[in-house]
Parts: sequence; C-alpha cells; structure tokens
Amino acid sequence: MKALVIGAGGFLGGHIVRELLRGNDEIYAAVRPGREMSFDSDRVTLLPGDLTDASYVRRVCEGKDAIFFAAGRTWSPGLDVREFYRLNVETTRTFFAALQPQSGPRVVYTSSLSAIAGSAQPFVFTEQSGRSQVDEARLSPYDHAKIASEQLAMEYARQGGNVVVLNPGLLLGPGATAQSKLAAPQVLLWACQGKLPFFIDSGAGYCDVRDVAAAHVAAATRGRSGERYILGGHILPRSEFQTLLAGLAGVRPPGKLPGAVLSAVTVLMDTLSALTANLIKSPLHRSFAHSLPLHYCGDSRKAIEELGYATRPLDETLVDSLRDDRRRGLLPESFAFVEALTPGNAALLVGLKQLAQGHAFSRFLLPRMPQIYAACAANHSLRAALQRVLDQGRFEAVRGRFRWDRRASRQDLKTLGQFFEYLYFSSTGFLREVL
Repeated sequence: MKALVIGAGGFLGGHIVRELLRGNDEIYAAVRPGREMSFDSDRVTLLPGDLTDASYVRRVCEGKDAIFFAAGRTWSPGLDVREFYRLNVETTRTFFAALQPQSGPRVVYTSSLSAIAGSAQPFVFTEQSGRSQVDEARLSPYDHAKIASEQLAMEYARQGGNVVVLNPGLLLGPGATAQSKLAAPQVLLWACQGKLPFFIDSGAGYCDVRDVAAAHVAAATRGRSGERYILGGHILPRSEFQTLLAGLAGVRPPGKLPGAVLSAVTVLMDTLSALTANLIKSPLHRSFAHSLPLHYCGDSRKAIEELGYATRPLDETLVDSLRDDRRRGLLPESFAFVEALTPGNAALLVGLKQLAQGHAFSRFLLPRMPQIYAACAANHSLRAALQRVLDQGRFEAVRGRFRWDRRASRQDLKTLGQFFEYLYFSSTGFLREVL
C-alpha cells in the first residue's frame, strides 16, 4: 500500500508513520518546508510543502492508496483567533478540494472529541449523541475549527468520497516536542517543572498517541466510509489526573482554580495585549479559557469493536512520557529516577527519591537514583527497609510527598541514610578529593 501521512512532522502524524513502518507499506511523509525530520528508515520519503498550496496537495496525493490527514495549526500567543480558525479550516478545505470523491484513495481524517463533546456537566458522548448536551456558547476557537473541518470531511463522504473520521481525546505519550504546542503534554511537563500554577477541574478522555496511531492505521482497511469513530481513552476528572501524576513523579499538584476566575484574568490580559499593540502577549486567549471547565469525554466502544482500538493503562503512558521528557533534557537531574520508573515500582522510587532529596549529599545522590534503586532492589535488607518505611508512612497527594512515621521507622531510616553515606564516601569523586 502506498500511504501518505499529511502532518507527519507533528506529534500524532509522526507516530502514524512509525506505526506504518511496522508493516510493509510504501510511506510518504508530507511536512512543512524547512522541517528537519528523520524516521531512520529508507522506506519513508519526505515531501516538504505548503498545505495551503492546492497544486502541492494534488501532487502529493496522486497515486496513493491511503492518506492519513493529521495536520493542524496550534494556537500560540499573539495569533489572532480568527486567523487560527481560518488556517485550520482552509487547510482541510484545500485538501478535500484536491481529491476526486468518486475515484480517490481511502482517507483517514483526524478530527477531535472537540467536534462532538463539550458539556457543562459530566456526560459521555457517543457517535450518535447529537449536540443537545454541548454548551455551544463556551466552545473554543479550536472546537469550532474542528467542527467546521469535520463537516468538510463528511461532505466529501456524502459526495462519494472514501473517508473515515477519527475523534481522539487528549493525546499523551512520548515524542511531543516544544513545537507540538499540545495542551496535554505541556500540562504534564509544566506540572513536573513547577510551572503550572493551577488547573481548571473538568472531565476529559486521555489517550496514548501510540494507541491512537494504531487505530488510524487500522481504519485504513477496517473503518467504514462516512463513519466517525471516537477514540476516547481513559475518562477521569483533571483533578484525578493530577493526583495520579503526583504519585508517579513525586510532584506537588497545582492548585484548583474556578473557571470564572481564569476567564476574568484572561480578559484583563487580552485588554493589556491590545493596549500594548501585542507587545505583551496573553499566554491564553479568553475564548480558550471559557471552554476549560467543559467536559470532553467519549465512549470508544465502536472503535474497539470495529477497529480493534485498545488503550494501554494511563499510568504506563505517563511513565513513558516522563522518561521521554527526561531523555530529551526537559526535566532536571532531580528527575533522573524516572529512567528506572515503572507503574509497579513508582511508590518505592518516589519514596527513595524523597529520602535522597532530604539528605546532606542530595546533589550527589539524585543524578544516580536509577543505580541506587537497582542496588536497593537487589539487596534484601535495603529493599525491606525501604518497604517498611513506606508501609509505616502515607503518601499525601496534595503535597506530592510521603509523610513518614519517623519514630516507627527510625532504624530503617538510619539504615538507608547510612547506605547513602557509604555511596558518597566510597565514590571516586570523593576519593579524588581526599587522596
């Protein structure tokens, strides 16, 4: 199969290319001009170009058996929201105008839960829910752009075009870059960096980008033309997401802020931006802030039954995301422990990291946490001491820390402290200083 991925330079598009590489497809990757990409395979042909150029779109689509449309423009401070909307919708319009509905290839079009959901109260949407539960007045420009773009895809299907629409929730997983500007990966990273001062509590569906990419490839052969499939992921309140992250990363969750307060702040910031001729840019436009309290939750049963959509555990996705952020240098040395992190050992590693942070030799210990944990795991006495310390304490999610029962754990804390001292005083760095 000759497969074209439009938006291959993006978070999801890149994973679709990698998923296609698991098969025997001939792969073409449409990327923005100047975008440096490497998929470490000679089976991927890069096709740089401008998606608003109809002649370019016609040229790259010609002769393809399947096209995965995963392109989109993310909002950035200073970009007019009307221009943001236009760029997203016109890119989709140009794409479908370049295809011949009666003889075109199978198109797998990436939409979003934003095109379906957005309720003031918790509600799980299906493909047939309609819009009676949608709070239309509070939808964001992103929501409106996705609605309009999906309507173009469905109109193409009504004209006889072969198109399947997929509606994923919030995408997480390894591979998101600063250029991605995607909300969920940025929230994850900012929470770990201590740069997320607050969050607005609402419900959302969290998906692993690798699972969503696999569903896209499956839709190329198994999806029904003219149908949409919700890829809803794990549905939970944002407060529970922050609590889960706190337990895996040992970070203090941000505070919860009422949506009305954030809306008032963004109105003031937008006014200040206008008064300074956009020299001071608001980090969040007020029209996006209005939508943050809305719930974007979807039922994935149709995709599970027809596409074989499967969702891995959310804690596994978060661990892989943290490891990837650390590997790319986005997290400091205090997060070196995530290199050894798994959902099963999170409590032990987070507890061990906290003990190391409070030790006099923390600067020596923290960068070496994976090796220190491996030593504790291999030594029965050390592992038992660490486990008893955790069993006799409790993890306080609101602080992102364990509270120890120091009286009951005195001997075990002493044992672990002596182990830390042994590691430091026997290190080659210390010995070089004193010898």
